[in-house]
Amino acid sequence: MEFLATKPGLERLSRDDFIERVKRLHYIIMPYRLDYYETAPSGTLLDAIAWGIPIIATKLPIFERAFQTYGNIGYLFQDREELKKLLAKLVRAADHGAYASQLSNLSQARLARGPEKLAADYRDICARGARLMLGPAAQNVRAVN
Repeated sequence: MEFLATKPGLERLSRDDFIERVKRLHYIIMPYRLDYYETAPSGTLLDAIAWGIPIIATKLPIFERAFQTYGNIGYLFQDREELKKLLAKLVRAADHGAYASQLSNLSQARLARGPEKLAADYRDICARGARLMLGPAAQNVRAVN
């Protein structure tokens, strides 16, 4: 921990102070376990996308899907040893090109998760659901903007 510019603290932060500090991070580390995050969503992942901060996460399906959907948005690791090696490598010799690519991909991911895009997706899901539930009587049901 001696290489950290800001050491972890124990004090409770206001929401505004928390957000301000998070926005200064280069990466958000998520050492999650499969037994919980196999079926649960990650609010931290959504925050990382919203704030445009690359992630360093355990190689779990939730994060693999995010990488498949949005491209390189950080790093995935298998276990604690691999995480240690990855962090040591990033501290020794950061790959600025990869980091710029991660930031760009997160910017695109943020746009893909914006309210307008999510609302359009939701309308389409509802229209498909109506067609499935109502059968032939709803074949002309479609999403309306």
